[in-house]
Amino acid sequence: MDNETYDQHNVPKTPFGAPVRFLKEGINVVVAFETDEPIMAFIPNSAELEITYTEPAVKRRHLHKCP
Repeated sequence: MDNETYDQHNVPKTPFGAPVRFLKEGINVVVAFETDEPIMAFIPNSAELEITYTEPAVKRRHLHKCP
């Protein structure tokens, strides 16, 4: 959506490249258009993400003694 005019634009994932997997709803992006076709797109350099799963931690013992 254009934040100034509130016009809705459908933009394919292709112009964003590999970082498209970090897009979330509500993130502001910059898209360059040429005759109503998106030709370039940029996402912010950082994203706030939530970790939903991690592997359980493994405890290890230190085998050497400190002097």
